[in-house]
Amino acid sequence: MKNVTTSQGLRLKPIPLLVTVLLGLVLTIGSAEAAALVLRLLHLRKFKQSILLFLFVQHGFQLHLALIAIAVLKFWLVPADYGLRWPRGKSYILPALLWGLGLAIAVNAGNSWLDSILHVSQATSDITYTHRTVWGWATFEGLYVGPTEEIPFRALLVT
Repeated sequence: MKNVTTSQGLRLKPIPLLVTVLLGLVLTIGSAEAAALVLRLLHLRKFKQSILLFLFVQHGFQLHLALIAIAVLKFWLVPADYGLRWPRGKSYILPALLWGLGLAIAVNAGNSWLDSILHVSQATSDITYTHRTVWGWATFEGLYVGPTEEIPFRALLVT
């Protein structure tokens, strides 16, 4: 039997690698600058006190800049689907959500247990834990970050 698989090894091409790095930098830095500008124009002084507000706005700009870049690339330079389509075949959304919830509970329980075993007390800091801040960060990290980072960095940069 003849071996039909051949290995050519990894070949890094400098131009696509440089374009990918530049796109990542432009999206990240551009969205941060746009968010800071908009928050300054709207005279929202709280954004200096609330990193969460800034991150919500910055990630929104990051998503929009990525979608604009995908549209430009798709219609003028590199026609591809950029992963912006429904999955083919069976979807694993429910198991992924359940695994994520289970792991989040396990990590938080383990963290609390480890802190109590090691007698670690919370360091004094500027952070105050309220229902609003906990739900804000949970919403940001649990729901908002996924699409606003996956589309720019997986769909645009990997494709």
